Amino acid sequence: MSDTAKVITIALMILSGYSYSLYLTHNENLAKIEAQSENRRIIANLKAEDELYDIFNKKS
Repeated sequence: MSDTAKVITIALMILSGYSYSLYLTHNENLAKIEAQSENRRIIANLKAEDELYDIFNKKS
């Protein structure tokens, strides 16, 4: 294998590793965003349930 082919192969390996690392980081960030969104939804639902509970208790 020529020196040029070795350099190209090594460069491609490094770039592939870097791209894969970026891909994993992106997926991890998406998972965090989805978890935060789900937490906010749950908190909003709990808050709405508490408000309804307060309304019914005040009427009774």
